[in-house]
Amino acid sequence: MAGSTVTPAPARVTATPNEPLRLVVTADRGGELHAHGTQPELEVPVTAGQPTTAEFLAPAQPGLYEIELHDPDLLLFQLAVQ
Repeated sequence: MAGSTVTPAPARVTATPNEPLRLVVTADRGGELHAHGTQPELEVPVTAGQPTTAEFLAPAQPGLYEIELHDPDLLLFQLAVQ
């Protein structure tokens, strides 16, 4: 993430329930990585200029979940659990 631009552009990623996932985020400013629907809720601090790795399980319930940054609020991708 640079400024308000997410690269690659936000898209939909498919996973199965409880599938292990790894997400690496590098941002030009600090914030918080948040994954909706995970148990417990995934909230990981992001430090400017440092790659941040988050490992988590896809939600157990099928559905569409947003993975985003807070502060600034930016959608990274939608997680489609099928």
